[in-house]
Amino acid sequence: MIQSESLAAACEGLLARFKQAMDDDFNTAGAIAALFDFAGTVNRLIEQ
Repeated sequence: MIQSESLAAACEGLLARFKQAMDDDFNTAGAIAALFDFAGTVNRLIEQ
């Protein structure tokens, strides 16, 4: 399914961005931004 593939890609992207932000001197603002972007992606997938 396209949605499940999109969700899997979004999860992988979230993990990469979140880990990168946290490894960057504990950049919580960047980590939270990654979470908000992920939530937006999931909401768009749900609406489809």
